[in-house]
Amino acid sequence: MLRREAASPGRLHGERRHRPRAQSQAHQPGVAAGDDERACVDHGPPATAGAEGLAYEKLLPLGFHVFQLAENVQNVNDHSHPPDPRQYVCGGTYYPWYYYPSPLAWTSLLQSYDPVGHDNSYEIFVLSVPPGANTYHGTPPDVATLTRMFGPVAKSNEVGDGGLDISPVNMMRSATHDGWTGQGPGGDSCVFLG
Repeated sequence: MLRREAASPGRLHGERRHRPRAQSQAHQPGVAAGDDERACVDHGPPATAGAEGLAYEKLLPLGFHVFQLAENVQNVNDHSHPPDPRQYVCGGTYYPWYYYPSPLAWTSLLQSYDPVGHDNSYEIFVLSVPPGANTYHGTPPDVATLTRMFGPVAKSNEVGDGGLDISPVNMMRSATHDGWTGQGPGGDSCVFLG
């Protein structure tokens, strides 16, 4: 937000005077400034938020991989919206993402759009700890981490308030993709139900 300073009769040759502001005139984000206030720019959240966001984007994939799910959606009745990863069944017996508490741990990308028949197709990506031997359920990042990473930036400039507004779509799309059952990205012998 830009604020401007009114011309002062005491100003000489482009000299800038900065009057101390009263407490009531202190800069408040989102509040229009009066004509008598000097120019200033609202720089948004502190620079530490940018560094923190970059750290999350670079370090989170070291512990949590991005899994590209198979596009087998023949059993899904409604293709007008992306299938829910919690309804993804593997080997006909287990749902790896069934216990995922937050949709922030997955994202979908529209691949084809059918405005008439609503037979859309999507790529689905899920964040999880890589599976070990005999692992049947994925482990997402905790909800507080997901909320901090992907949540909207707070209106306040306090460090730690709000999220970092990292795009889950951009982060997951640009990551290296794995397949849950070891068949490569999107090659799982799994299907969506519902």
